[in-house]
Amino acid sequence: PGRDGGRTRFTGAGRIQRRLRPHQTSRLRSWAALWGAGESSALHVVWALLLYRAAGTRGPVPVSFGVHFSGRDLTLEGAADVPGLLGNPLPMTVTVDPAAPLVDLLRQVRDAALDLSAYPWVSGDRILQWSGREEAARLADTVVRFDSRPELPEVLRAELKAQGIQVDVPQSAGGDTSLPVTLVAQYDADGGLLLTATYDRAELSDADASGVLSQCMELLRRLSDQQDERVTVGQVLGLLESGEVPRMARQRRRPRTVALAVLRPGGPQADVVCLVAVPGVP
Repeated sequence: PGRDGGRTRFTGAGRIQRRLRPHQTSRLRSWAALWGAGESSALHVVWALLLYRAAGTRGPVPVSFGVHFSGRDLTLEGAADVPGLLGNPLPMTVTVDPAAPLVDLLRQVRDAALDLSAYPWVSGDRILQWSGREEAARLADTVVRFDSRPELPEVLRAELKAQGIQVDVPQSAGGDTSLPVTLVAQYDADGGLLLTATYDRAELSDADASGVLSQCMELLRRLSDQQDERVTVGQVLGLLESGEVPRMARQRRRPRTVALAVLRPGGPQADVVCLVAVPGVP
């Protein structure tokens, strides 16, 4: 989501968060529902707009980014209760036309997500083969993931409470990332929408990453003001006219490195649980 820039002189993975307040989240949800979509589609629209703006072009242009699907709604009995990862990021491509109504773009990303929802089991390597691209190519430079709040069974909650165990809403942890930017959206305990961006600091500086996420939040706040279905994509892009377009270095794809992130420290005699990356999955 940034125009070509020079090297950042930084290394490692960065992590930054922004929060949409509960009443703003509610307004966003109501606005998306008004046009037959969910707030995840609203987030996809905003991300597509930022990618289009970074391209610095005019007229209709296709943009592509990864969208993560949980795989919990597969037509597989008991899929929702299977431990571990079932989902996968899939490439979503939509056409952003400044002259087209904003609601058309919203419906376009909604329909694209519905089409992709049948393929969360397909690995990135397999999709790369289907696309005919080179093995070292990326399907997308960015991934957007919208996490729903997990609901623990009532029996399990009661058992944990009886033992004095409090379970909080899971939070994303920073670590090594094979993509320049991964954006995760999830609800916090108060019902606000929390956005977490994990990014490669060699390709996107901390300042530019902050700018990307701030512009994303600005559009999410302003979408609910667009009640007229005649509002165009170009008019919404104009809301960011006074802001600078972030810069992003273009670098060759590097092999993934091993990076350990401590999610929760344990005691001296505690067991150790490691989350292992799956080949072909960013």
